[in-house]
Amino acid sequence: MEGREPAAGDLRGPDPRPAAAGLADREVRPAGLGRGDLRGDPREGPGRRQHPEERRAGGSRRGPHPGHARPDPEVLLLLPRRGLRTDRRPVVVKILIPTRNRPTALRGLLEYLARFYPGADVFVADGSHPEFQPQNEAYVKSLQESGAPHVEYQAFHHDISLFERLSTVLQSLDSEFVSLCADDDYPVVETLEQAERRLAETPGAMFAGGHLVHININSTRSSVARLDAVRDLTSDDVLERLTMFGAFPFTTSYGVARRELLIERYAFLQTWTSTSFFDLAVGLTDLIQGKFVGVPEFAFLCTRNEVHSYYRPEDGLAYLRNAGKVLDLNDRLVQRLVDAGCEPERTSQVVGSVVARRLAGVVGHPPFRLVGFRETYPYATPGMDHARAKFADLFVEGTPERERYAERLQFISDNVRRILESTDNAGEAAVYGTL
Repeated sequence: MEGREPAAGDLRGPDPRPAAAGLADREVRPAGLGRGDLRGDPREGPGRRQHPEERRAGGSRRGPHPGHARPDPEVLLLLPRRGLRTDRRPVVVKILIPTRNRPTALRGLLEYLARFYPGADVFVADGSHPEFQPQNEAYVKSLQESGAPHVEYQAFHHDISLFERLSTVLQSLDSEFVSLCADDDYPVVETLEQAERRLAETPGAMFAGGHLVHININSTRSSVARLDAVRDLTSDDVLERLTMFGAFPFTTSYGVARRELLIERYAFLQTWTSTSFFDLAVGLTDLIQGKFVGVPEFAFLCTRNEVHSYYRPEDGLAYLRNAGKVLDLNDRLVQRLVDAGCEPERTSQVVGSVVARRLAGVVGHPPFRLVGFRETYPYATPGMDHARAKFADLFVEGTPERERYAERLQFISDNVRRILESTDNAGEAAVYGTL
């Protein structure tokens, strides 16, 4: 689907599962099947090399691998969030929401922000067709009258692409830091506030974020929750940052970024995009600009459902059909790095290796299937184990993690039901191949 934008503000590209699978999954079964068990994943053994993160933490501290528990869907419906610390400077994150032809989804997201984060600062960039924009504008106006949250709204012609729309808005904002949020994804704003603080405090950092929980509704009977865990990529050596990211990529388009980084990102995406390599390309181009700071908390509760359209590969051979684009990406990255002063031979080796790893994942051999991958960095570290344990606890009754997110997940579940039953979120089947 070359030259087409991700539907309705989906900033992730295709389902990033090939890049992020293996961290942890949860299959959500119809009511009555129960939670199931949590299977361990022993990874200790002689000769395993410790990563510096483990040494700094005083040794290996791995908890059980979450495995594939099968919780009742109601387990997703989790409780009041904890209060924020008041001993730091106040942070109000600018949240930019692109939307297109999904008024029920947009309204649900804005209701979520009004209920849980009435102090949020929101900008809606609406690229919907004329039959949908009046609904969006009317609801935003009602929020503006109530004053909670603060919402700005700008309508665009539906022929203007997502990336052009975002570029236009970003050029007009005066915020130093911005968080991008699709209209069917729900931010954990206190994590974004923490990310903004760490971003501002870290020399050379250009973006920051926390873990993502993806809740994919595949049909009326099946859904899967999946963890997309982040980690620090703060080396002063840009090629080392790219190597560490390429070893186990994660979605970087959600979080908080400096506005100039986002302007650069979406200018680039107006000239290059490829479905299967979208997230990798975004991560690599952003890391050339600067460091990524990971926050060990959930930052977004992302949803994707059967009545929403989104980027999908054309077929199983999409990676071959887009071979020219992949080579072009490789060459662009190498040239940018060499122009910035990197040694040409090492640069070619690093970029080529990262692109080849992603290609292996696309054809069915992602990193976590490699022998020994689960015993080494970046998978087997205290930070990643902590993320997997948090994700597992999200589905266990009585845990602090479940209590912390219960009320928000209940709201999201109810809103997803409304979206599935609505008639105004059908997407554009002719363009995106909606189910």
